[in-house]
Amino acid sequence: MSANVIHPGLVKSALMKEAVAPVRWLTSLISTAPEIAAKAVVYYASSPEVENKTGLFFKGRQVIESSAYTKDEAVQRRLWDVSVALTGLE
Repeated sequence: MSANVIHPGLVKSALMKEAVAPVRWLTSLISTAPEIAAKAVVYYASSPEVENKTGLFFKGRQVIESSAYTKDEAVQRRLWDVSVALTGLE
């Protein structure tokens, strides 16, 4: 099993409909249609290119370095502990 992350960028969605008008207008200019953003997600979900690779972070179709925060073991442990508490699993 592999686990990778993809950031599709700012995507046009109903999430912004509650934002104030100037924010809605600005995001409509710079955001991507859901169909376009989904192409990279679908590509990496089914691509032999990443079949046996794990721990990668993609932005669009590029592998990028994730922030140092994501590699902090104390943060990882805290996330695990909170996840266990919220799900009731161990």
